[in-house]
Amino acid sequence: MPAILGRLAGAVADMLGVLGWRSPLRSAALAAVARGVTGDAAAWNRISDRPLQPLEATLADMPANVQERWFARLWLAKPVIFACLSLFWLVSGAIGLMRQEAAADILVSHGVSAGLAHIAVLAGSAADILVGAAVVVRSLARRALLAMIAITLSYLAGATLLVPGLWLDPLGPLVKTIPTLCLVLVALAVLDER
Repeated sequence: MPAILGRLAGAVADMLGVLGWRSPLRSAALAAVARGVTGDAAAWNRISDRPLQPLEATLADMPANVQERWFARLWLAKPVIFACLSLFWLVSGAIGLMRQEAAADILVSHGVSAGLAHIAVLAGSAADILVGAAVVVRSLARRALLAMIAITLSYLAGATLLVPGLWLDPLGPLVKTIPTLCLVLVALAVLDER
């Protein structure tokens, strides 16, 4: 890996550390790896009946099982999952704020008063932005993910009652919330580190 990528990964991991996330790629760990591990195993090998082996031999003696491979893949996917969820909710809230007239018009066209429609759009946009920002802070992540589930279910219930035709919309705005909901469940499943 080029050194610039390592430094970039370390800087991002250090920044995420400020938000409470524990990453093995912090700049201090990368610096230790770059220095290398050196030592003379001769003294240990003389007094032990288990001589030290090279890293390759040690790893060959401990092949990874299915659970370890799943864990390794999910560990690498975890920051991508949380970044995608954060970005999705932040952008959704920002679009709601920027297009609040159009969003309110949809509700008004289905019998909701203009005042209530605008309040609903503003509240929904604020909630989206709040959970999108909170999910990247480790201490708030679980509550943000649970809020995402509640908000999504309330959006689905409200839309089903007020605008059921959106289920058949060719662009699938309601159908697309189901995979998003599944991604939130995956994020909850991989949130704990211990």
